[in-house]
This record gives sequence, C-alpha cells and structure tokens, in this order.
Amino acid sequence: LAPIIFILATAVTNIIPPLAATVFWITGVVLFGPFYGAVFSYVANLVGSTTNYLIAFVWGRPAVVKLAGEGSLKEIDKYAKPTRFGDLILLKMFSGAASDYVSYAAGLAKVPFWVHFSAVGYGIIPMMAIGFYLIYRGSSGNLYAAASSLGVFYAINYSTTLILVPLIYRLSVNAQNQSQRTTA
Repeated sequence: LAPIIFILATAVTNIIPPLAATVFWITGVVLFGPFYGAVFSYVANLVGSTTNYLIAFVWGRPAVVKLAGEGSLKEIDKYAKPTRFGDLILLKMFSGAASDYVSYAAGLAKVPFWVHFSAVGYGIIPMMAIGFYLIYRGSSGNLYAAASSLGVFYAINYSTTLILVPLIYRLSVNAQNQSQRTTA
C-alpha cells in the first residue's frame, strides 16, 4: 500500500501549484531506494500531469482557476498555443516548475489525450533522470553534498524554465503562424 500512497501524494504536487515534488523524490529514494523511488515518482508525475490535463479538458477554465489560481491562468494561457507533439515534449522536458501549467494548457487547448500523455511520458524523463542522479549522488555523501546536489538540480531546473521555455514557445508559435500562412 505504501507505493500507492506515495504515488498519489506525489501526484498532488503536480495538481496543486506551487507544491514541489522534490521533497517526495527524496522521500522516495529513502523509502524505496533509488530505482523504485524514481519509478514511483515517474508514475506519480504521469498521474498528476494526466489529472491536470483531464481537469482542464473536462471542466475547463473555472476548474483550473480553482486549483491553480487566477494569476496562474495567465501563465497557463501562454502554454496553450503549442499543441504539437514535439512542442509538448520540449515544454515538458524543459519547463521545470511550470510543467504543471503545460498539462493544464494542453487540456484547455483540447490537445488529443494520447498526444499529451505520450509527450509527458517522454518529456519528463531527462529532468527526472538528472534530478534522481543528483539526489542519489547527494544522499551517498554528507549533508553538504546532498544540499549542493539539490542546489545544482534547482539551478538547472529553473534556468531551463527561464531560458528555454520562452524560446520553445516562440519557435512553436512562429512555426504555427508559418504553416497557417502557407495553407491560406
């Protein structure tokens, strides 16, 4: 029963921003070891992202506002334009703290379920692999090593959000505008 409770508790961090999953990732490594901690966290991320998508897809903007807040909705709207599979993979891969918003946006944009689910499944692997490697590396040392590993992870995570996500968004919107001009 512990893995199921862990997965559900970790999934909630995706559904209700700004809860952070990293504390649960560390807990997963401590409770289940690095391999199963990573697997259970991966499943939790899929569950949380899929829940965000379904909430937005089924109940729309009012439900998203209740869970994420009115201010977050403005940020979510920015992510609703890129709807292609590759764009969603890149956004999930590099969005870090804004990853929850990508799933809400995909639901609001009515992206097909399997496109979103597949993009999440592939897109979250690189950042989670980096995070779990650093958590594992940090947990095998002293407290300073653990803290510095988490610091490196957060620096990578937030810098990709600030630098790459606007670039991906701009490229995606430009590509969509270009394709609309060529079909018109």
